[in-house]
Amino acid sequence: MKSNTKSGLIGLLVMAVFSCAVVFGSAPLYAWIDSFEQAKKATGPQMELKDGIYEAESADFDAKGYKYKATLTVADKKITDLVWDGFNEEGIGKIQLSMEGKYVMTEKGLAWGEQSKLLASYVIEHQSLEGLNMDADGKIDSISGVSIGVNEFVNLTTEALQQAAGR
Repeated sequence: MKSNTKSGLIGLLVMAVFSCAVVFGSAPLYAWIDSFEQAKKATGPQMELKDGIYEAESADFDAKGYKYKATLTVADKKITDLVWDGFNEEGIGKIQLSMEGKYVMTEKGLAWGEQSKLLASYVIEHQSLEGLNMDADGKIDSISGVSIGVNEFVNLTTEALQQAAGR
């Protein structure tokens, strides 16, 4: 009976030591991560932007017959407007088609054009693409209501931002 009590106390002591190590050892790590995140927010965009209008377009039509384009406007070194649209072979955009009810993805969610505008608003508000973390399918969960794939949006907006930064 005494060896069971002794083993139990040793086990409890080992658990207490490891628990303290995890709690006290992780606090500096969390503080560092928090300070890093705060520093990123305070610095804004990572590149200085030149005023102008910049466009980036996908090279080919996708499997559904759309070619995407991002048009970025910079004024006073800040992103003031961003439009992302996908155009069919006739040159009609998904924003227009979805607003007219001619491009319907789902009856319950936001129209494609509304989702495109939410993405653009995010970039304008944050002055960067930072925080739009995509999963393997090109989906994000950082903007409520956005369910469309954003690979083309991120790629083309990045290209337009690089143009605005003179890179």
